[in-house]
Amino acid sequence: MIISGIFILSFLGLHFYDFWVPEINYKYVEFLPQDPERYYEELVHKFDSPLRVAIYSVSFVFLALHLLHGFSSSFQSVGFNNKYTHGIKWFTAAFSMVIPAGFIFIAIFHYLNG
Repeated sequence: MIISGIFILSFLGLHFYDFWVPEINYKYVEFLPQDPERYYEELVHKFDSPLRVAIYSVSFVFLALHLLHGFSSSFQSVGFNNKYTHGIKWFTAAFSMVIPAGFIFIAIFHYLNG
């Protein structure tokens, strides 16, 4: 859990550098007008490199593992360790796999179509 947490934290730094810092620069430093079309171009540009797509994909796999453990443990910590345990474990497994898989799909899709 600690290794996946450290990996996700470092990925979060990369993700902020890729998307959040340019957004803050665009809106609050350069005071440029709103352009809803610029997000797509920025996304395609970021996922142009196969190395960046690999880093994002591996990071989302670690996110899935982290969520799989943490999400189900959080339900157990608040006392949902009863007759609903099987359903909760199924839900947390589905949630922790579907959400990161969707993000991996976005990265790979834009790499292949970019």
